[in-house]
Amino acid sequence: ALAFELAERGFQSDGKGNWVHGTAVVEAGAVLHGNTLIGEGAVVRKGAELGPFCVLGPRTDVSPNALFQRVVVWGNESVGGVTSDAVLWNGERLSAAS
Repeated sequence: ALAFELAERGFQSDGKGNWVHGTAVVEAGAVLHGNTLIGEGAVVRKGAELGPFCVLGPRTDVSPNALFQRVVVWGNESVGGVTSDAVLWNGERLSAAS
Protein backbone atom coordinates (compact mmCIF):
# COMPACT_ATOMS: atom_id res chain seq x y z
CA ALA A 1 0.00 0.00 0.00
CA LEU A 2 2.80 2.44 0.86
CA ALA A 3 4.68 1.65 -2.35
CA PHE A 4 1.54 2.34 -4.37
CA GLU A 5 0.96 5.61 -2.52
CA LEU A 6 4.54 6.78 -3.14
CA ALA A 7 4.36 5.83 -6.82
CA GLU A 8 1.09 7.72 -7.17
CA ARG A 9 2.85 10.82 -5.77
CA GLY A 10 5.69 10.68 -8.29
CA PHE A 11 8.31 8.68 -6.36
CA GLN A 12 10.36 5.91 -7.94
CA SER A 13 11.96 2.98 -6.12
CA ASP A 14 15.52 1.87 -6.80
CA GLY A 15 14.68 -1.61 -5.47
CA LYS A 16 17.00 -1.12 -2.46
CA GLY A 17 14.51 0.56 -0.14
CA ASN A 18 15.12 4.08 -1.47
CA TRP A 19 12.39 6.23 -2.98
CA VAL A 20 13.31 9.27 -5.08
CA HIS A 21 10.82 11.80 -6.43
CA GLY A 22 10.84 12.16 -10.20
CA THR A 23 11.94 15.82 -9.94
CA ALA A 24 14.77 15.13 -7.47
CA VAL A 25 18.41 14.78 -8.55
CA VAL A 26 20.86 12.30 -7.06
CA GLU A 27 24.18 13.14 -8.66
CA ALA A 28 26.57 10.43 -9.84
CA GLY A 29 28.84 9.57 -6.93
CA ALA A 30 26.19 10.18 -4.26
CA VAL A 31 25.31 7.10 -2.20
CA LEU A 32 21.93 6.10 -0.75
CA HIS A 33 22.36 3.35 1.84
CA GLY A 34 18.73 2.25 2.04
CA ASN A 35 15.40 3.22 3.52
CA THR A 36 15.80 6.79 2.28
CA LEU A 37 13.14 9.09 0.82
CA ILE A 38 14.22 12.01 -1.41
CA GLY A 39 11.49 14.63 -1.86
CA GLU A 40 10.34 16.76 -4.75
CA GLY A 41 13.04 18.97 -6.24
CA ALA A 42 15.70 17.83 -3.74
CA VAL A 43 19.34 17.56 -4.82
CA VAL A 44 21.90 15.16 -3.37
CA ARG A 45 25.39 16.23 -4.48
CA LYS A 46 28.28 14.02 -5.60
CA GLY A 47 30.06 12.40 -2.65
CA ALA A 48 27.15 12.74 -0.22
CA GLU A 49 26.08 9.61 1.67
CA LEU A 50 22.55 9.25 3.04
CA GLY A 51 21.08 6.51 5.13
CA PRO A 52 20.04 4.38 6.42
CA PHE A 53 16.72 5.93 7.37
CA CYS A 54 16.83 9.46 5.96
CA VAL A 55 14.04 11.68 4.67
CA LEU A 56 14.69 14.83 2.62
CA GLY A 57 11.76 17.17 2.26
CA PRO A 58 11.04 19.15 -0.89
CA ARG A 59 13.80 21.34 -2.32
CA THR A 60 16.48 20.14 0.12
CA ASP A 61 20.03 20.61 -1.19
CA VAL A 62 22.59 18.24 0.33
CA SER A 63 26.18 19.42 -0.08
CA PRO A 64 28.98 17.26 -1.50
CA ASN A 65 30.54 14.83 0.98
CA ALA A 66 27.74 15.22 3.56
CA LEU A 67 27.12 12.16 5.71
CA PHE A 68 23.61 11.71 7.14
CA GLN A 69 22.26 8.74 9.11
CA ARG A 70 18.74 8.60 10.57
CA VAL A 71 18.03 12.24 9.65
CA VAL A 72 14.86 14.05 8.60
CA VAL A 73 15.27 17.38 6.82
CA TRP A 74 11.97 19.22 6.77
CA GLY A 75 12.56 20.88 3.38
CA ASN A 76 13.69 24.07 1.66
CA GLU A 77 17.10 23.67 3.33
CA SER A 78 20.73 23.58 2.25
CA VAL A 79 22.46 21.08 4.52
CA GLY A 80 25.83 19.38 4.85
CA GLY A 81 28.40 18.04 7.25
CA VAL A 82 28.05 14.93 9.36
CA THR A 83 24.69 14.51 11.10
CA SER A 84 22.90 11.59 12.70
CA ASP A 85 19.77 10.98 14.77
CA ALA A 86 18.23 14.39 14.10
CA VAL A 87 15.36 16.38 12.66
CA LEU A 88 16.52 19.55 10.89
CA TRP A 89 14.17 22.45 10.27
CA ASN A 90 14.85 26.06 9.41
CA GLY A 91 18.56 25.65 10.11
CA GLU A 92 17.95 24.21 13.59
CA ARG A 93 18.36 20.73 15.03
CA LEU A 94 14.99 19.96 16.59
CA SER A 95 15.60 16.59 18.14
CA ALA A 96 18.13 13.86 18.69
CA ALA A 97 17.90 10.30 19.85
CA SER A 98 18.77 9.74 23.49
